[in-house]
Parts: sequence; structure tokens; C-alpha cells
Amino acid sequence: MLGITAAGTVISRRRFGKRSWLWILTGVAVLSTWGLLQDLLMIVSGQLPEDLWTLVARAFSAVGAVLLTMFTARRFPARGLSLSAANPYTARIAAVFGTIALLPYAWMKTLWATGGSFAGRSGEDVARISASNGASDVWLRLQHLGLDPTVLFSCAGALLLWMLVLPWSRVIPRWLLLVPSAVGAGTLLPYGLIGIGYTALVSAGVLAIPAGDFPAPQDALLVAWIGVTAFAGFGAALTVAAWAFWSRSTQNPRRRPSPDRTQHDHTQEVST
Repeated sequence: MLGITAAGTVISRRRFGKRSWLWILTGVAVLSTWGLLQDLLMIVSGQLPEDLWTLVARAFSAVGAVLLTMFTARRFPARGLSLSAANPYTARIAAVFGTIALLPYAWMKTLWATGGSFAGRSGEDVARISASNGASDVWLRLQHLGLDPTVLFSCAGALLLWMLVLPWSRVIPRWLLLVPSAVGAGTLLPYGLIGIGYTALVSAGVLAIPAGDFPAPQDALLVAWIGVTAFAGFGAALTVAAWAFWSRSTQNPRRRPSPDRTQHDHTQEVST
């Protein structure tokens, strides 16, 4: 990650590269965070990832990706794209789209957590599989109470989306919204897009999908479609909303007028 950031800085200073190269490096940095979101979700649920060094590397990649994005956007602002993305209607449409994309996934998980059956799998099967996969006591306890942790994370993701587009979120420091947005978008959007490609090939009969813990491959395919659609849709919406938030906050920073400027304006009003 440090090498990517250094390369981007050298390209910009020596001017032998175009802005597209910096954006490509930014994309590579974002992709380097792959898997960080899953690691963070495991930690929140009370379970440590097996490879802590990989977790540290992904965390540094996330920080580097945010810094490189800020550097690139400030040095080579994409004015047309920024103005278009800063449109509040575009951001709110993205938030609505991302929220809707999460609903089938949240419904499926809630159905299992409350003891229902879907795609040939019952709530008891889901709890048993979670326990055999080494889920933490907190995770299993929430499932027992009818609250699947992934549903809670989905609600948090939807809240993050709307915090990026609603005006009152401007009182929150930008990095508190942009960092989780970069991690979520950099992890979920590529995962969802790759998953959609795979499930589309399976649906077309080009590839086969194993049944796994499901009674039949068709059940596994149905659940896969629900999952990858939610990840891709939410990841795309988060990308648009985060870019719009960044564009608006960069173009219209909220600054207090200095005392000298306030006194100067007051003097002009009195003189007139």
C-alpha cells in the first residue's frame, strides 16, 4: 500500500503520467482492502480472524486507499463528474436503490433467525451450520434471539447510505463516513459483481454450483442470487453516495467567517 501511494505521488509530481493512472492506482488500493469488511464483522461479533497479519495489511490498505483518493481528487478533480455526482437527487436515488437491494437478503436472514425455512434450509440448520463453522457465542446468541447479525449489519449499512446523502450528516467529520464507505464499497462491490457473473454463468448452464449445505443446487443458486445482488447493489449505491458526499463537502466546505471578515461586513452595512 505504501508503494502504491508513493508511486501515485511520483507520477503526479514528475508529470509523466495522467490523472487516469492515479485513479487506476486508487482502484488497486481499494481492491487491496478485499476481505477487510468480513474481518471487521467477525471482530464486532466477538471472533478474531485467523490471520491477524492479513487483517493489519488490509487495514493499512484501507487507510492508504482513502489518503490516495483524497490526494488524487484534490490534485486532479474530475469537475464534470463531481458536479454530476453532487446532485442530491442522484445520491438519494442511489440510497433508495441500495436500501431496496438489501431487503431480500435481510428478509431471508430474518426468516431463518426466527425459525422459518427458505430454499430447503430451516432456521435450526442455519444455527447448526453457524456453530460448526466456529461462530462466536455473541453471534449464536443473537441468532437464538431471532436477530441475525448480518441483518443488523445490513441496517447499519443502510443507515450509512442515508447519512451520506442527508443534509444533517454534514456535522459529522468526513472521515467517519468516508472510511467505512471506502471499505464497504471496495469489498462488497467487486465481490458482488464477480458473484453476479458467476451466478449468471451457472444460470446459463455454463458452470455448475455445488449444493453445499442446501438440499439441491437450485436452492444454493437462489440464495446466491439474493446475496450477490444485495452486495453488488449496496456496494454500487455506497460508491455513488460516498462520491457525492465527497464532492459536496469538497465544493461547499462549511467554514465559519473569520472575526475580521465579520467586522468588515458589519462596517460596510453600517456605512451604507
